[in-house]
Amino acid sequence: MTTLTIMTCLKLVVVMLATGSISGYISTHTTLPVRQIYNSNAPNYSPGLDGVLRRIDGDDQIQNADHYLQQFRKVGDPLMDKIFSLARDEKIMSKVTVNYMQQAFDSRKDQRSPTQQAMSDYYAHYSQAPSWVDFAQLQRGMDVFFKYLPAIGTSLFFKALLTGFSFPGISEVLKETAYFNGNQSGTSTRRLLDTITYVTTNMMSAESLKPQGQCWKWGLEIRAIHGKVRHRLLNNKRNVWDTEKHGVPINPEDLAATLLGFSHAAVQGLDWILPVMTPTDKADYLSLWRYLGWLIGIDTIGDKLALDETTLDPLGGPTERVNRMNVDISLHLIQTTDYAKKLTKHLLMATRANINPDKDAAYKILSAMSHKWLGKDFASALGIPATKNLLLKAVVVGHINILRLYMIFVTKLPHLGRVAAATNRRLALVAINAVNQSRGFRRSFLDGTSAGTTGRSACPLAKFFSTMRT
Repeated sequence: MTTLTIMTCLKLVVVMLATGSISGYISTHTTLPVRQIYNSNAPNYSPGLDGVLRRIDGDDQIQNADHYLQQFRKVGDPLMDKIFSLARDEKIMSKVTVNYMQQAFDSRKDQRSPTQQAMSDYYAHYSQAPSWVDFAQLQRGMDVFFKYLPAIGTSLFFKALLTGFSFPGISEVLKETAYFNGNQSGTSTRRLLDTITYVTTNMMSAESLKPQGQCWKWGLEIRAIHGKVRHRLLNNKRNVWDTEKHGVPINPEDLAATLLGFSHAAVQGLDWILPVMTPTDKADYLSLWRYLGWLIGIDTIGDKLALDETTLDPLGGPTERVNRMNVDISLHLIQTTDYAKKLTKHLLMATRANINPDKDAAYKILSAMSHKWLGKDFASALGIPATKNLLLKAVVVGHINILRLYMIFVTKLPHLGRVAAATNRRLALVAINAVNQSRGFRRSFLDGTSAGTTGRSACPLAKFFSTMRT
């Protein structure tokens, strides 16, 4: 793999964690007269709406799932929302940060304000990893990410991000926070790179995800950012948020959809390319994302602070449960709205320059790839133009076959797989450092330090949300 190939794959790994952010997963459904889902056992299985199992809207099982999931749209993050409510009363909302939480935790109990006490309790709870967490397994999950990086990056871009724009609650948050500014492609590219930096940084070392580690702090910081976004949107008098239509901003279901995108979608995307991933690799990768989700506020079964109305735990339990959760959430959320089409086009336009200097050709290639990965019906429903150009179609097929060969080699030749993971990790670190330096941050994984050159938060997503439009 060349440096250019790795950089291109990194640029494709984009998810909207930042806004509950960002978000999506294997969903390949649209608001057609008949609700449709994958049938992975069907002959001619493809990653789209072609050759699928059809289910009618009147299906009792679907209706029951919709009714069950709807309750998770009526609540945000009670623990973090309580902290922001107390902080608002004490006029210290700007201090709801991980650093201030740590200061509150270290302070004397009899000197804490109500907000400080709530933050101290929060910090103390997340300083103890859940009993199901095995940091050695998380490290193996990170190795899986880098071993299959070219394929995972492509899968996340098409099967997670593009599809995620069809979730109205998530896309509405993106719209209200101006995360993707259609008038400034450079700004959008920088924000995508910030998200890439956040995701890829979390894949570097399990040590940094242990309590008090840098990426552990970033996870808690993202949860605080979500709380800030939620508070602003719900208290914006100029543009009232429609809770009845979109649910509470960044609610448990939208967060679960996001988590499924970065985990389950990636695995299913790789299985579609070529089903060679071992069950162990899949389990390690999903466990990694389950822990990352726990840090940003996705409650897991058995957590003593988790509430029934917030606990979906989409990656908990056997594979059958994860699959069922993914299907039900997909069917409940997917809508190809006009704004979803606008976001989709904007993302393809913002990404094209990173694929090929010829922007028009790059856009056509991305569109052709979208039709292959999403299926012609769903891609068309998102307003992605189809192509009849045989050369473009050959390029897309050739790209998929290259990914298949890559996956065969790194899977069947364990030594080569380890070399690929190590090489991709080093190249990703170089890319991360370059992005951080261009954004005014210093980062070193060798000495465990991370600091903003101007004293601001080192979390790459914090700067944007500190100035978001509300």
